[in-house]
Amino acid sequence: MVDRDEQTGHLFADMEAQPAGGPVECLGMIFESDEARREHFLEKLKEKLKDPEFRKIEGFPIGSDEDILALSDPPYYTACPNPFIADFIRCHGKPCDPTVQYLCPPLTQDVRQTRDTLVYSAHTYHTKVPPQAIAEFLRHYTHPGDIVLDAFAGSGMTGVACKLLPRGEERHVVLCDLAPAATFISATYLDPPPPAAFDRASAGLLKAVCEATRDLWTITVDGVIADIEFEVWSEIFLCPHCQDPIETTTVVSATETIGSAKEFPCPHCNALVSKAPTKSSGATRLERHLHTRYDEALGFPVKYIPRAPLIMQVRDVKRGRRRIDTSIEHRARLDSLDYRSDYWFPTDPLVEGERFSRKDCLPSFGVTHVHHFYFPRQLKVFSHMWHLASSAAEDRIRRSLQFFVSSNALGCTILNRFGPTHYSQVNKFFSGTLYIPSVIAETSPSYVYTNKRKRLVKAFCKMHAANEAQHLITTQSSTDLRLLPDACIDYVFVDPPFGRNLQYSELNQIWEAWLRVRTQRDPEAVMDSSRDRGVVEYGHLMRGAFSELWRALKPGRWMSVVFHNSSNAVWMGIQEGLQSAGFVVADVRTLDKKRQSYKQIRQGTVKQDLVISAYRPNYGLEERFKLEAGTENGVWDFVGSHMRQLPVFVSKDGQAEAIAERQSYLLFDRMVAFHVQRGVTVPL
Repeated sequence: MVDRDEQTGHLFADMEAQPAGGPVECLGMIFESDEARREHFLEKLKEKLKDPEFRKIEGFPIGSDEDILALSDPPYYTACPNPFIADFIRCHGKPCDPTVQYLCPPLTQDVRQTRDTLVYSAHTYHTKVPPQAIAEFLRHYTHPGDIVLDAFAGSGMTGVACKLLPRGEERHVVLCDLAPAATFISATYLDPPPPAAFDRASAGLLKAVCEATRDLWTITVDGVIADIEFEVWSEIFLCPHCQDPIETTTVVSATETIGSAKEFPCPHCNALVSKAPTKSSGATRLERHLHTRYDEALGFPVKYIPRAPLIMQVRDVKRGRRRIDTSIEHRARLDSLDYRSDYWFPTDPLVEGERFSRKDCLPSFGVTHVHHFYFPRQLKVFSHMWHLASSAAEDRIRRSLQFFVSSNALGCTILNRFGPTHYSQVNKFFSGTLYIPSVIAETSPSYVYTNKRKRLVKAFCKMHAANEAQHLITTQSSTDLRLLPDACIDYVFVDPPFGRNLQYSELNQIWEAWLRVRTQRDPEAVMDSSRDRGVVEYGHLMRGAFSELWRALKPGRWMSVVFHNSSNAVWMGIQEGLQSAGFVVADVRTLDKKRQSYKQIRQGTVKQDLVISAYRPNYGLEERFKLEAGTENGVWDFVGSHMRQLPVFVSKDGQAEAIAERQSYLLFDRMVAFHVQRGVTVPL
């Protein structure tokens, strides 16, 4: 492997030769160009990275200063805690004024929005809330010019919602996430490249890669050179009875749908076998045996799962698209490939968490390092694409090309499954897991990225035409928002991790290995048995995050918490965290994303999200309570103030709906929690 940093010809010359543009204003300062703005704040960030106290902020990512600076676009986005938050609030926020009355009941309608939009599907990041749904909450709880905070921002859909509101109705947004992969994606969404420039750059990148790797993705069939669109590989099992290998299409035909456990006779001894036999079938489980090979990238032998190429889909000008069997000669050519590339690729060891050791059992597939997720041919192609994307000098073009390459990155790995009866396009991997299928589709760069590139151009067009809302993105833990001033946020919308639903740092490690900046896992709010984190530890982290959100939110203002978990213990932990932080819950509604996820369909998880509406009590109540604490007057003052925050009448399907929060037992619970959180004896 050679780390090549030479310039990539004139691939991006037409973009980089464009004029820098006129003066720009940023945080109250005027710069002669946007590049001058970026250089100014990069220098300030570079100095800040030398401060040991700055690096003590919880969730400071793992990466060199050089790599953090290369990803960042300060002050709008930093791949570390953002030191410019206070300046952003000063320039775009409104001071908290206790004399200004803010009266807003909770949003009492169930929200239903689709996930099938160009912007939503632009990147394959894990869980996302449709921005159209978030916009409904923004319109209800905020006014134009308000500042919205999402401290579990993921891929930035709250920021997208702020940007897609009509012009003149802008809400500014602060986004925070622990994962560098998430904040990188958010930054590209919120500061997209000029669509025409991205169109030219991405087309040039894809063309250059396809031409350079053409020999890897062509084959001569009947005297005609055909392009390989994808190739199907099957894991080679051993029959538990005769110990002969099973590497034929028998395995494929026995797996008509992903997850099936059909039995079939061994082609050698005719014994009944299956990948996952049922108790009543009488079949025996196929055996998986690891082989050993020398890993050129690591410099020592490693274990691997033997696989055989079965069929491929090809296309040529003479006979069009068709599927053919893999020839012996072609198989020999593939077997000669190794883990070497002319371009840098990551060889990071995988983090050891639930997915690594228990759920997906990656070592049992011989996957212990990031590059093991790739076939040698895939690695050569993807490392070349990443090199070209990272070579663009203009910041937004470079970030958008890296976004483009990473958007289908998992479809270029052995996570990409093949289904004989329903394979129609790439990205057939399971979201939210690192599941490695027995039958894999290895796809060519043209087949993976051609249509994706066109869809991204359209998505960037939509975002480029968005309003003038300002954004700031910080990469850190939401349990330590010390750089965010007190009582400066007008509304909080969060979709936090829930229990052990998703292990984000494990799932993000493929993306983050290429970005060279990785998640600091210590403050990650997940349940993980491999780290001895149960519901108690999870609840402690969530209480810490909610306490910071309470501090940052203006008194009397609202927070919406999207909840998705079927565990009652996690549900109780979230409520206890909210109450102990000082929030008062006022309503719970549903959020329907219409299209269900794999886990909802196959694993029986809850079908809809819940949205908890909670508020920070206003200054008036807090000041009066200091005088009335521990008295009956204090109790009734809280109850009266709380009921003014609750809806009086809610209509559903033409009938009045019972308002749970107005029932006596819940009013009593909220009152007790209010007293306990403030260390006051309950007088009733």
